[in-house]
Formats: sequence, C-alpha cells, structure tokens
Amino acid sequence: NLSERLIKDYFAEDGIQYSIGRIPIAGTDFSTRKYAYNEVDGDFNLTHFELAEEDINLKIPTIKYALNVSKHEVKLFGSAWSSPKWMKTNNELEGAGVLKGNTTGPYYKTWADYAVKFLNHYRTNGIELWGMTTGNEPMAGFIPGYRWNCLGFTPFSQRDFVKLHLGPALEKAGYTPENFKVMIHDDQLPSLPIYAEIVLRDANASKYISGVALHWYQNNYAPREFLNFVHNKFPDKFILATEACEGAGISPHVSFGDWSRGENYASDILKDLNHWSTGWVDWNIALDLNGGPTWAENFVDSPIIVNSTANEYYKNPMYYALGHFSRFLVPSSIRLDSTTSTSWWNPVLYTVFETPKQEIVLVALNPSDEPTEFTVRDPKHGIITFSFEAHSIVTLTWV
Repeated sequence: NLSERLIKDYFAEDGIQYSIGRIPIAGTDFSTRKYAYNEVDGDFNLTHFELAEEDINLKIPTIKYALNVSKHEVKLFGSAWSSPKWMKTNNELEGAGVLKGNTTGPYYKTWADYAVKFLNHYRTNGIELWGMTTGNEPMAGFIPGYRWNCLGFTPFSQRDFVKLHLGPALEKAGYTPENFKVMIHDDQLPSLPIYAEIVLRDANASKYISGVALHWYQNNYAPREFLNFVHNKFPDKFILATEACEGAGISPHVSFGDWSRGENYASDILKDLNHWSTGWVDWNIALDLNGGPTWAENFVDSPIIVNSTANEYYKNPMYYALGHFSRFLVPSSIRLDSTTSTSWWNPVLYTVFETPKQEIVLVALNPSDEPTEFTVRDPKHGIITFSFEAHSIVTLTWV
C-alpha cells in the first residue's frame, strides 16, 4: 500500500522518524472544500457539532497508522484556521473577520467550547492530543480580501480569549498545563514579541499557556534575536516553529529535486534551534503534482509529491534535509553550548545536541559554492577534521 509506505517514510524506524505533528481543526486552505464542524447558525451549545468525513475516513485512520509505526511518542497538536462562518463578523470562513461581539460575549465562549469538543471527539476516536495553538495566523484575519480560512485575534483579544474562555474551558475538561500544552501566536516572527509581551505578562492568561508558536514566512524580515527576547523574558515558555513550506506565491510552486529548497529548510531549522526553538514542524507532508489539493488555489511545494495516476511519489531534497534533524535529534535531546573559530565570512551553520542516551549529534550545513575544511573539537572525545563539500548537509554522531 503506497499510502502506508509514505507514512512509514515519515514516522517509522526506517524512515525519518517524525516525533511531532500538527492537526488542523476542521478545514484549511489545503482542504478540498470549505467546511467547519458546526454550521448551524446560533448553536451556542454546539449540539450539532460533529467531525467531518475528512476526519473520520482520512485523518484519524492516517494518524493512527502513523502512531502505530512510530517507535517514539508522537506529540500531536491542533490548530484551527477559522471558526464556523456564523460566528465570524464577515460571515465567511475566508476573508478578514474576527469573532462577533466582545471578548466577554457568547461567541468567544462558544469558540473555546468548540476546541474542547474537537479534543474530546478525537479522544473518543482513540487519539490523545498533546496540545493546541490558539489559532493559525491570527493577523491574517485583519487582511482585507484574505483568500482562505482565517480568524483575527489581536494580542489583546488573544489574551482575553485565553484567560476568560479557552483556559478555563480546557481546565474544566481536564486539559491542564501539566498534561496539555497551549501555544499562543502561531504566526510570523515579526509579530512574535508583541504577542508574547501582551499575552504572557498577564498572569491570568499566562498560567494556561505553555509555549509560543511561530511560522517561517517572514523570517527574513525580523532577526532571530526576537526568539532570544521571548526566551529571556519568559524562560518558562517553550518556543516551537509550527509551519513552513517552499513554493508559496512563487513559480514554480512544485520544483522537483530543488536542492536550494532543501538548504533553505536546513538553514531555517538551524537558526531556529540555535535561538531557543524546541522543534520545527513542516506544513503538508504530501501534495500532488500541482502543489495541491487546495480549494483556495494556494499551491505550494512539499517534501513528498504524489503522482496518484502513476501510483508513485517523489522525495524532494526538503525531505532529506528534515531527516538530518528528525532522525538524529530525538525527543528530549538538549542543545549544547558551542563556539566557532571560523572566519566571519564562513557561511557554515551548525548546531550541537546531546541525546537522552548521551550521544552527541552535530548537524551542519555548508550553503556556499566552495568546499571548506571543518574541524570539530570535543574536549571529552578529541578532534575530527573533514572536508565539507559545497552545498551539503552533514550529521556527525559520537558517544
């Protein structure tokens, strides 16, 4: 079964051993249609809430298979793109809009209850989620004409939503910070500090929050020191990169065998990990030859591209770049401090971790057009020097 082989390539021991995954709460731009879990206008008690056929027939069986073939615990977290349209000010899943009313009103309470319903329904179907974000890209909800599912939250409304509704609703249902991780923001790097500042400095909101999530699409417009800022100010909250993809808004969307896209993944992961990110989550695990399906025609690239008519799929360099991290930096690995004596112009990026089995792992990227000599000095284990080929990724492990 080719679909099973694809999941094994990501999650199994002979694959790249993914240990975390993001589960959309209802529809996204990469759904084949627009949908939510409760389309009955005014149903504040959510009596008509039900999972979609996509969940029952596709997502849940696929998730269960991934969990079954993985040798690790796989942390799963949910993210919602939009509320049902009757709860949103523009009465559409897509387009600029926020929840109706104010943050003390019934729409915000119902939106929190909606999240709990989702978690409970997945639990009933045998899937326990590790956490959730407060919502995908909340700033998109303020962009006029936004083409796909979105729901706007300012830092202030996100703060109030968490402390007045989401946090208490989760706690009442048994999803506490001890066993369930809520992440705020889930948006671009430039807006990360202001969301963290406004939400996390409020003790009544912060007590429900475990982490801060970010996406990669504007990482070139803000310094990674923003991550340092958040870590230093709120060291008890983890940082997690929760979405990235190549091919967005450019042509070609799908670029077979594009090594530069693999390098871009590795570069971004290394920079995030070296600035306190505790992990990095890709967007779509598989897309078709056009970079879909996507009802919103937001075609992009993916580490694996499926050719369903030929019953085959192709692994892009992004897949192998991800494997250097997901396969070797196993859960609970800890980043080690390291220094470099290379010249200021040397473009090599690297990170060093220690695994729970006391194995040292070094992942390095040489994105330049020239090979370079690379020497590693470990005071406990000695020195190794090797020729680092141009445009290559290397992983070294030692005990």
